[in-house]
This record gives sequence, C-alpha cells and structure tokens, in this order.
Amino acid sequence: LLDSLKKNGMRATFSVVGKQVAANPDLARRIVAEGHEMANQLWSHPDLSKLSIEQVLAELRQTEQVIFSTTGVHARYFRPPDGNLPPEIAEAVKAEGFLILMPTFDSGDWRNPPPGLVRKAILDGVTPGAIILAHDSFPKSVAEMPEILEELSKRGYQSFTVSELLMEAVAQN
Repeated sequence: LLDSLKKNGMRATFSVVGKQVAANPDLARRIVAEGHEMANQLWSHPDLSKLSIEQVLAELRQTEQVIFSTTGVHARYFRPPDGNLPPEIAEAVKAEGFLILMPTFDSGDWRNPPPGLVRKAILDGVTPGAIILAHDSFPKSVAEMPEILEELSKRGYQSFTVSELLMEAVAQN
C-alpha cells in the first residue's frame, strides 16, 4: 500500500491500532517518513460500548505514547473503532486534545466482499474531498489498492492527509 501511494504521489492518514504500532515500529516510522499521518484508533480496537470512559482514555493514551515514542509525531485525530462513538466518549476524547475523524466514504472492504467489489465501490462512488475508509488489514483490499490509486490518479484525483485536506478547505473559504 505504501509503495502504491508513493508511486502515485499520494498521501494518506492511517488510523492505527496501538498494539500494531508496537509490533511493527519500522512500518510506523515508514508511514511518517513518507509524509503520511497517523490517527489514533486505540490500543486494541475495542467495542467502545463495552468500555468505561476511563478504559477508553487509557487505550487512547497508551496508543498516543507508542505512536510518539516510535515516530516522534503526535496523532491529532481519533477514529473510533467501527465508527461507534458514544457522545460521552467523544467529549472525553476531545478533552484530551484530539479531533474526531469520521470517514465520509466507506469502501465496504470490512464486509469481505468478492474480489473487485472494493475497486468498484471506490471508483464508482468517490467524490472530491472524500475521506475514504479502507483497511490495510484485509489482503483483498490491499491487493486492489494499487489499481484503484492508479485509476484515481488518471482521473485527476489527488490524495492528501486529513490535515492537508482540512487546510485546503480552510484556504478555499
């Protein structure tokens, strides 16, 4: 995935699970070194409805610590696992200084569709400014991504980190 992004001159925001950053520090450093950014998705990708606010904050802080100690960069965004974000947890996360990141376009790769459907979903449905949800933990999704990125590039799409996308939106207003 990183090779494909690089080949197409694209950047992305990776929502990372803390224990995966700890297990793959070289990959985390490469993500940052190649101009991408990271969003915090907690230590273990838990179901937030089953955790107390204190447990969520403990996972958030643990993940922030491993992201920073591994890459030297702080995550600015929090993406709730499975898009589930109870309001009281949202407020607690914001109080920790994070912005909430919610995708605007779901590729559906987490549903484990047949080959080709992630590609079709993205290429048929993406619009300028979309924040696409796709997972690097699904091999089929990763396998389709080089072709998707190449086609989006041919169509004139550019890819930005969420921070770059927000700065662009502010500059245009």
